[in-house]
Amino acid sequence: MALTPDSTSLYKLNQLDPGPPRRRRTKFGCKCILYVVLTFVGLWGTYASYRALQNRLALLRHPYQFLYQDPKNSYRPQDIVRPLIDRNQTFDVVATVWIRSPQTKISGVEVGYPDWMQSHQNLKLDETAIFSEKVFQGLRLQDKNKKKSVNLQVPTEIFKLRELNNYDLRASFVLIPTSPSLLDNATFYSSWIPSEAQYPPMRPWPVDTAFPSLADNIVDSYGTFTPLIAFHDIKSRCPDSFQPEDVEDDETYYEEDDIVLSFGVAENRKKWASTKGRSVLSSHPYIITRSFLRVVDMTQIFNKPAFDNAHAKLKSYSCGRLSTINGFRAWASWKDCIHSYYAIGNHAVKIRIAQISEKTGKERTEWAYAPYLSLADNAWGTKDLVPVPVNRQQCIEVDARESSESLESPTVNITWNITFSGVNLFELTAGNTMAEAMPPHNMTDAEHGLHSQHLLFEYSQGLAGHRFRDDFHPRREMALAVLNIMYWFTRSSTSGISIIGSALQIISVVLSSIATVVYKRLQEESISFSESLKYLRMVNALFTAFLILKAITRGEIRWWKKVVPIITFALATHAERTSQRIEARTSLRSIMIAYLVLSTASYVIFHQQYYLIAPRYTYGEPFKNSLCQFLFWAPNYLLHEPLGLLSLALQLILNYRMQTFAGMYKANTGVTLTAVVFELIAKAPWVIGEGSGLGPWTPFNFLLMCSMVVYAVQAWRYVSVASLEDEEDEK
Repeated sequence: MALTPDSTSLYKLNQLDPGPPRRRRTKFGCKCILYVVLTFVGLWGTYASYRALQNRLALLRHPYQFLYQDPKNSYRPQDIVRPLIDRNQTFDVVATVWIRSPQTKISGVEVGYPDWMQSHQNLKLDETAIFSEKVFQGLRLQDKNKKKSVNLQVPTEIFKLRELNNYDLRASFVLIPTSPSLLDNATFYSSWIPSEAQYPPMRPWPVDTAFPSLADNIVDSYGTFTPLIAFHDIKSRCPDSFQPEDVEDDETYYEEDDIVLSFGVAENRKKWASTKGRSVLSSHPYIITRSFLRVVDMTQIFNKPAFDNAHAKLKSYSCGRLSTINGFRAWASWKDCIHSYYAIGNHAVKIRIAQISEKTGKERTEWAYAPYLSLADNAWGTKDLVPVPVNRQQCIEVDARESSESLESPTVNITWNITFSGVNLFELTAGNTMAEAMPPHNMTDAEHGLHSQHLLFEYSQGLAGHRFRDDFHPRREMALAVLNIMYWFTRSSTSGISIIGSALQIISVVLSSIATVVYKRLQEESISFSESLKYLRMVNALFTAFLILKAITRGEIRWWKKVVPIITFALATHAERTSQRIEARTSLRSIMIAYLVLSTASYVIFHQQYYLIAPRYTYGEPFKNSLCQFLFWAPNYLLHEPLGLLSLALQLILNYRMQTFAGMYKANTGVTLTAVVFELIAKAPWVIGEGSGLGPWTPFNFLLMCSMVVYAVQAWRYVSVASLEDEEDEK
């Protein structure tokens, strides 16, 4: 087709002048706007999260801040509610131990009474006080870890019954302000506990005496109590071939009531434990010999109208009165009295005080609130549980029955350890949370397993502020582990570091961890909670070993095209090569000979039990085969002891040759040496009698202590090796 002149010129015009060029998108501007928007969204989200977390923490630390009196507003003394116990007030603590009377029963069904009515009839505890004395005197709210040991003789007759509950032996505590105090002028009080709840008594009062005074009733109204019985498994005392089926079958059928429990009551009822429906071997009574008494350090001034409103609300629904049974409002029960601070706080008891005005000389009415006392739940280890010396299992064979009865005793002597501490709300919450997370005890475990369980509880409660011993500091041990991780994480130079010693340390950790896991698999055992502390330490050791490996290999992770990770190894600097040449003076042959000598000595020490201080429990357990036995012992005499001591010796030698200090922070040496000395003291019978440390103290422990002394001297004399070689970079 031929083009006309007009069409040709138009075509050329279109070709030469295609119009305005397409505008490029301002990608940078869009990205900039997007980044700005995302930045603002991120900042807003961070601020919102911060405010939410701040409000949550404020609620945890001050859950009743709405009751506080605003100090900016003027007020009269009668318009506020003051603390009965302030930070200047001293007080005493009275402890009482109660035991259930042998003739009483914990449950039963009477003809003509529904089960829920019968349960209310049995609320009152029929018990006798076997101990009641002042255990602390002259305390203040800010006191911490005040300890008292009480020797008790507990009758065992009641524990032969089939049905028991954990309150068959209980302890109660009251806090008595020393005179002069606001309690001296008290004229009236209002308690959160209804009279029909049959709340257990706090102190015994002789029958032939007059009624307790008003001050005594006030003191008892804010007292607290806790069971001293826990039910755990126990090994049978009957021969294996003569163990009867000890589960009691209850074929009696009762129509269940339609029960609707209020918030928190169902959880609170779990504190009540009994042996009903359980075998005697799985529910043997153990006496709890450790109690942590805590009082909240609350001295804020409350606004009286707000306090009155909160107190009235608490009285209206306390002790399960919001629950319903068969459509009717339930009677109050002391078992349903939720004693959590977040449930009752310091507004559980209101006290009216008659004071004389300094200006007018006339009597005026003032108000005070009671302190909050509580006892830590599940805050005791396996060594704090004493089995009641009774055989509740009925042996069939006569000889077995007679032999088991010969082991029984009419009484059991225990040492009850009580610790008092004033705590803030954060410490109170942390202790309760830690206790709730702890696993149940396995009292039929091997002896070293019981020790591991106890140590786990001792660590966790120590972190929560409940210290079992004065010479045990789990927070400091955790701080040492963190410092050790920080030291190796920040190392960017191997100058002054013993490469061979560090490698031996890594080999010891990795091989011992593998041996432990393989041993558990061969024994067909799961990783139990009782040994969780050991495995947490193993994870920490593996992580530290990884950081040491990263440091001595000078490894770094770089990203190829920001996607693929690549491991690179930096070349050795002049100072690092010098350090390697100095370390090479110690030949590998000498190191191998030293390892053989140390491992042989370790084998002889462990198998022949050449201990400087003997252990208080037996190592080992029934092994399935010789391989399991080897894997159980090998980490000790082949890895931990010889390689650990050898790696430490190599680092000490290198420090001496280079006249520098490396291997750990200088502060770690003093703390570690102190910990080693305290470990010796805890195990030495010639220092503190029967020590609290349960493991042996071997010649390797002695060599470790001597090495740490040398380490501490080197830390004092030598200069630390810089993590960055700035001087060489400047040359």
